[in-house]
Amino acid sequence: MIATAYGQLLLAKLVLAGAALGLGALNKVSLTARLRDAPVQARGQLRASLAAEAVLFAGALVLVALATTIAGPGAG
Repeated sequence: MIATAYGQLLLAKLVLAGAALGLGALNKVSLTARLRDAPVQARGQLRASLAAEAVLFAGALVLVALATTIAGPGAG
């Protein structure tokens, strides 16, 4: 499946989604605890982290759109 364009797009989507989920887990474990201790400093870090998550998920959505419209499962 990795030999096809569809498989490669699917793999890339999984990598991006996995990275976004990992970043979300890091937020939950690390940054939310820091919000209690140093809210001003942690707020900026959390904002940057959430922006990175949004970019990763947007990239995953673009890859899904490409996979389903350009390189469908039967195309390659």
